Amino acid sequence: MIWNEIKNEYQKWNKDRYGYYTHPDKKFSIKIGDGAKIGDGAKIGDGAKIGDGAEIGDGAEIGDRAEIGDRAKIGDGAKIGDGAKIGDWAKIKKPCLTYIIGSMHQVYLYDPKKKMIGIGCEVQTIEKWLITYKEIGKINNYTEEQIKEYKKYIDLFASIYK
Repeated sequence: MIWNEIKNEYQKWNKDRYGYYTHPDKKFSIKIGDGAKIGDGAKIGDGAKIGDGAEIGDGAEIGDRAEIGDRAKIGDGAKIGDGAKIGDWAKIKKPCLTYIIGSMHQVYLYDPKKKMIGIGCEVQTIEKWLITYKEIGKINNYTEEQIKEYKKYIDLFASIYK
């Protein structure tokens, strides 16, 4: 959901016992920490947690269920993937996606100039991952759900390192 659409109204929403603000139609919830600042045009995913004093830059994208630590700074236009966890005091600039901790293995930037990423111990170009991810996932005993999860991570790296 685009922040500009909710920034003046989310505090009027009901807050559950876990601190999440839930949109009146119950289709969207977020947790915004005390003193957090969110820039214009930022997109905040469903179930995202923004820590106390965190700063989200203009046009940044925070994925569904992503967790942004206390006083972390996410730069203008940066993209944080679904389920990503950014630690307290971290600073992320655009484009600076370097790794994601997935359900099976870490996905990491290996060589930005050659557009190579690694998943676990396997390193390939993003282009090759887009072709072979299903086959490699099956060889490594990933479930269909995990294969879909890692495809999202590959797509995220592909969108940043074009």
